[in-house]
Amino acid sequence: WKIDPQGAIDVAFVDVKDSQNMNGGVISAASSQNSLNNSGWSFGASLLTWLGLTSNWSDAGNWDLGYAPLSGDAAVIANTANNPILSGAVTVNNLTINSEAAIDLNGQDLTVTSAFVNNGTVKLLGTEATIALAYGNDTDSGTWEYLGDGTGSTITLKDFGSGTDYYNLILNSS
Repeated sequence: WKIDPQGAIDVAFVDVKDSQNMNGGVISAASSQNSLNNSGWSFGASLLTWLGLTSNWSDAGNWDLGYAPLSGDAAVIANTANNPILSGAVTVNNLTINSEAAIDLNGQDLTVTSAFVNNGTVKLLGTEATIALAYGNDTDSGTWEYLGDGTGSTITLKDFGSGTDYYNLILNSS
């Protein structure tokens, strides 16, 4: 579909797909979702906060902006009744886990390309292939809890590199 906006071309809280901006300028879409195949649009990174209506990370209803974080976005995990559980690999730009909050990787990969702040708990099975934090992020706060996969197999602890240790490490395999 085509759009030819007149005047200010700043919008917010939209989900755009298959759109062509005919104006010649760029439509700046703050706190919005780029559902692909758009021309003449600029989608900046958004800050999304976990609402925790269910535990499904990918469920749009669990996020304050109505969509799950994209790779360029920042995500904040708030202390809610339901902690997010990953069902697939996740990449975000920034990830903050608030005090008393938790995220369960559930054996899935997690990549944080910029700032990582853990004031809560990261739960892992120990079978995750990739847990990548940007250089300079360390684990000097929060808890990392390895749960195992329930089969009694070996839990592999993530080595974050020289000088980077776990602040609070829990091994809790059944």
